[in-house]
Amino acid sequence: MGAYLQTLKRFRVSTELTGELADGQKLQHTATADLDVDRPNQIRAWMHSARSDRELFYDGATVALYTPAQKFYSTVEFSGTIGDLIGRSSRLPATEEGAGEAGEAAEAAEPRRPRAAPPW
Repeated sequence: MGAYLQTLKRFRVSTELTGELADGQKLQHTATADLDVDRPNQIRAWMHSARSDRELFYDGATVALYTPAQKFYSTVEFSGTIGDLIGRSSRLPATEEGAGEAGEAAEAAEPRRPRAAPPW
């Protein structure tokens, strides 16, 4: 299925994950994600788990992260493809809170209200 998705310019993917905690405890957790993708540089992702809800928007020029429970909304300028964005974010050091360099830069950005829908 991955090969087929690579041929599409626009698509939507939904996933549900179930796993055990990394420290070996037998506690299961579930997370879901929905992604709307418009290649090469636009994506909207909704991520939900018992611990958090997050929305990520990328319009080809700006990455926005919205966390409703914390009323946290931040933006960071970024240009490139979705692949570039994933590659860049996978190289960031993660902290216990799940934020790294981008989170620190995002916190420094002036908070803005989230848009109801991405600009595309």
